[in-house]
Amino acid sequence: METSALTLVWVIGVGLAPSLGPVSYGSNFAERYWFEASCSDQIPEDEPTEQVRQYESPQGAWVAELTRTVGSIVPYERAQARLRVRAFDGRTVCLKTQDFRSLEVSWFGEDILLLNQNLGHVVGTEEIYDLQESSWLVQRTISYHKAWTRPNWQSGSN
Repeated sequence: METSALTLVWVIGVGLAPSLGPVSYGSNFAERYWFEASCSDQIPEDEPTEQVRQYESPQGAWVAELTRTVGSIVPYERAQARLRVRAFDGRTVCLKTQDFRSLEVSWFGEDILLLNQNLGHVVGTEEIYDLQESSWLVQRTISYHKAWTRPNWQSGSN
């Protein structure tokens, strides 16, 4: 299962990069990365939220519950999301992010969370969190740059 998930992510990444242009990695949008937060920290009640989405780890040891503002109502500069991840043994990890257009939550194996955010048309974040170690393995900004090509000017014979 782990290999097929990694292959799918690799295929999607390889499939997208050529159409969007060359890719570069950095930390330009580090202020928009997910970060650990208090589990009591909630989205303000005056902000409309979507129904809570649940993402169970492949063998059921963890359940991630995503609460986020409604993307079609709340502008991305006010968007907020909270992720509460609970283990079958009672451990809880809470993560928070803001200012995004869309986001994805998925699993790599039993204890690794993959978190992707779309911040704009050609900028996003790619983050990997190890629940066993309570630490970030990867947090980086992904930018796609449209390759500039010289126009094909043809001289006419008129």
